[in-house]
Amino acid sequence: DLLCAPMLLTPRDEWAGLFNKLVAAGRATAVWLAMPPAANSELRWVAAEVLPLVRALWPAMRAEPAVVLPAALDVEVDPDDAAVKLVRSHVQSSGPMTARAIAAALLLDPLQVEAALAKLELDGIVLQGQFTGGVAETEWCERRILQRIHRLTLGRLREDIKPVAPAELVRF
Repeated sequence: DLLCAPMLLTPRDEWAGLFNKLVAAGRATAVWLAMPPAANSELRWVAAEVLPLVRALWPAMRAEPAVVLPAALDVEVDPDDAAVKLVRSHVQSSGPMTARAIAAALLLDPLQVEAALAKLELDGIVLQGQFTGGVAETEWCERRILQRIHRLTLGRLREDIKPVAPAELVRF
C-alpha cells in the first residue's frame, strides 16, 4: 500500500543502487523541492506514483529524470489532500513526533501539517498526547503504532515483575 511507505525519502548512499534500478524502470525519480521563503531546493527521492502529490505541494519542483505517468495516475490533486496523504504516510512509519518535527521531516509548512494531523485525528488514524518523557510539546502518533508501543511496554514491565518459583520463595 502506497500510504504505508514514506513518500519523500532523503537520498542515502547505501540505497543508491536500488534507487537507480527504480529510475531505470520509470518507477522513481529524484525531485528538487523549492523551499520558500529562501527558495532553497532540497533533493528527495519519490516513487513515480507520488508525483501528483509532490506537484500539488511544491508547484516549482523539478524532477530529474522526468517521469511520464499513465493518464490514470497523472491527476490534479488538491494541496490540502496531498498534505494529508503525505503526513499520513509519514506517521505510519514513525513513532511519536511533534507537528514541528513532522513538518521539518516533510519540508512542509507547520500549519499545513497541523491541519493534516487534525483531519487524521478526526478520522481516527492518529492520536495526540505526550508519549515521550521529557517532551513538553504535544506529540502525534499513529494509533496502531501507539498500540504496539503500549503492548511492548506492558510485556517488558511484566518481565520485570515475573513471579518467583516456589523453591526460590521457600529459600528466601
